[in-house]
Amino acid sequence: MPEAPVTDDPVADLRAIVAPRCISSAEKPDLVPGLISAMRSDVGIEKVVKEGYSHEYMRNAIARIIGDDHPHLDLLSELTPAITLLRSSFTPESIDPQAMTDEIISLIQSVAKDTSS
Repeated sequence: MPEAPVTDDPVADLRAIVAPRCISSAEKPDLVPGLISAMRSDVGIEKVVKEGYSHEYMRNAIARIIGDDHPHLDLLSELTPAITLLRSSFTPESIDPQAMTDEIISLIQSVAKDTSS
């Protein structure tokens, strides 16, 4: 998995991770369901995917915005890719990658604002 970029703008760094995921989900909506199907039919594929999976880079990028001790950090780290999967695989509308990226970033920023209030 890619590492989260680290600049002086944590929101831009998170956007650099989320935007390509949203674009990929819009362009290849069958990719993850196809992978899941392959994992179910081949234990070797399942093992490789599960051993190689990590959302730590996503967690690190979100933590820079909401804080490493935020009680919802892990949930947001999992929700971010889950939203792209849900929308690309199950909703009938075409995905607007830019709008989806903006929504995800906005959600995380609103959590950060709620925390700082």
